[in-house]
Amino acid sequence: TANRLRAVFRIDLEQSIKVWDRCVASGLEGKEGFRKCLRLTLYRPRDLLILLNDAFLRASQQGRERIVLSDIESSAKAISSHRLDDLRKEYTKALPGLPYLSQSLNGSDPSLLVSEAIELLGAAPAKAEHDQAAQQYFTLTKSSETLLKDLYSVGLIGIKDRASGNYVFSHDGRDPQFSFRSDDTVLIHPCYWLALNVS
Repeated sequence: TANRLRAVFRIDLEQSIKVWDRCVASGLEGKEGFRKCLRLTLYRPRDLLILLNDAFLRASQQGRERIVLSDIESSAKAISSHRLDDLRKEYTKALPGLPYLSQSLNGSDPSLLVSEAIELLGAAPAKAEHDQAAQQYFTLTKSSETLLKDLYSVGLIGIKDRASGNYVFSHDGRDPQFSFRSDDTVLIHPCYWLALNVS
């Protein structure tokens, strides 16, 4: 990150943290400020670069050379919303109820027992009252576990592996070859948290 900032802003400083501090303001200074940015990514270099590029664009549109926390937060929310929109566009034809299922998780905790997730998803059919394809999907699906499996198959939620304690996600669109138990724990994928107002 520091090397890119040096090149773009022609900063001639050796210490990475000083380079960072030259480009940020208002609560983003120092290592802790950089960590705030990292927490809004999936800790992948590509995600961090996308976040910073968008934040610097926002700052520049407001006539500022330095980014502030609101630039980062707005960029992170926009990126999360784009990812959720992309997920919906990719899978809604196969799973017409997906937009309503994802809306049902809005404002929830990121980590839920299967029984809690099923209760939240129960509101999805009512939200789809004017969408014939989605109503047909909900009518044919019938089982709450099938709805969860659909969300798992597209990567919106993961399930906690009882042996390792890690969350396992799928992104291939295929039905999982296991059954959910009511006391299993599921996690909404972190890249969708901001779009779904999950914290």
